[in-house]
Amino acid sequence: MNKLSKDWNQSSRDIFNFVRAICRPGPQATSFIRGEKILINKVKIVEGAHPYKNTVGQVVGKSEKGFFVNT
Repeated sequence: MNKLSKDWNQSSRDIFNFVRAICRPGPQATSFIRGEKILINKVKIVEGAHPYKNTVGQVVGKSEKGFFVNT
């Protein structure tokens, strides 16, 4: 399993590259939200995003297309 949950404190660019490297048809990155396993196949770096003072890996927003995660 290619976990991302323990690696959220990597740089946004490193996470972006990791997910892109193993997305479908590959094994896919995984993480957990409230104990439920999720598969991550697409990521986007949000340039100029507000610098949150939360725990890395914390979901800080949601849209119809997915989640925003603090890195």
